[in-house]
Amino acid sequence: MTTRKPRAPPGKPQHDHPLVLALRLLGGKWSMHALIHLHFSPVPLRFNDLQRAIGQVTRKELTRNLRILERAGVISRTVHAEVPPRVEYTITPMGKGLVGPLDSLNQWAEAHARALRQAQADRPE
Repeated sequence: MTTRKPRAPPGKPQHDHPLVLALRLLGGKWSMHALIHLHFSPVPLRFNDLQRAIGQVTRKELTRNLRILERAGVISRTVHAEVPPRVEYTITPMGKGLVGPLDSLNQWAEAHARALRQAQADRPE
């Protein structure tokens, strides 16, 4: 008689594959936007500058995405002891490591742009 492993609860993966974890981290609607702006900025960006650069993101959503990226070590947040406090964000070396894979993804997306646009157009609202 063999014993079976208990099943994971519905909606939970059996294991957390590193790629699945990375996609969860970067899957936030504004995470990639923030990373791109921080990567290409020659100086640290303040919250309001980052929000203006991204556009149409609420303070709440941007804050949530930045906290997730910070906890993962992809960006860093520095609070300067001034009045009023100045908070700046920068991309970390770990975050810079995403540039190569993102460039590869960009090349793939450009090569398949027609199919991607069609899939987006066919997507139910």
